[in-house]
Amino acid sequence: MLVLEDLCHLDEEIASEQPIANFERKWESTSHIRKYRLVKAIVLSLLRLFTAPVLPNLLVMGLTFAQPFLVSAMLDFIASTSGSKEVGYLIVVGYAVVYISKAICTAFYMHQLDRFATTLRGCLVGIIYKKTLRLDLKEAGRGESLTLMSADVEHIVKGIPLLHEISSNTTMTIIALGLLYRELGLA
Repeated sequence: MLVLEDLCHLDEEIASEQPIANFERKWESTSHIRKYRLVKAIVLSLLRLFTAPVLPNLLVMGLTFAQPFLVSAMLDFIASTSGSKEVGYLIVVGYAVVYISKAICTAFYMHQLDRFATTLRGCLVGIIYKKTLRLDLKEAGRGESLTLMSADVEHIVKGIPLLHEISSNTTMTIIALGLLYRELGLA
């Protein structure tokens, strides 16, 4: 039988009522805003959790761009006849460091994204639930709000973390084009 003690302990930052109360305060303070109100309330109330994946993502991007330089160093080592064993060992160690670090940073990045998504889901469900409790019985009796709640919340929770992916992919594309230009020119 599964009991509460079998579950892992949640971090206080995402398990407490504090994020929901903070989100609710920001939601009410942005009531005069019509455009992008939800996005502004999310960013203002969950800014620390929203920006937590940025550093691990930057590290993943840096390690991704280190890989072509390792390949170049390896090809130069293979092509040279006077390459020492130490340089070869350093290249192997470089590969190990880059790939292990990239795996760890990617796991940390995904963990931070999941923490944000979990907290965001809790905030959205909490505020919708409180709003549903204040609805007129005629409106709430049909149950459309609760039916739509789960689908809409899932779409928002899956969509917001994609902002990190869009920004990192755009940055990586610009850097990659710069590196290609450096290597090949405009020819």
